[in-house]
Amino acid sequence: MLGQAAAIDWDDIGVSPPAVLTILGMPFTYPITNDVGFGIIADVVIVVLRGQGRRVHPLLYGCAALFIWCFVYGTI
Repeated sequence: MLGQAAAIDWDDIGVSPPAVLTILGMPFTYPITNDVGFGIIADVVIVVLRGQGRRVHPLLYGCAALFIWCFVYGTI
């Protein structure tokens, strides 16, 4: 599974932190959906902070908001 990590552009600050959060979160959380949620939230936040918010699809904003809601309140 980690063989796919070699294809990640580790020099791109917009790609590597979400990938690291997703990869490192897998052993520490039980459901893999939490890892996907961490990666989506990190990706959206980093892209917006870099000033490229228009690059993010509106559905990804919605998914990030739902994951944040789920992490804060425990249910949707």
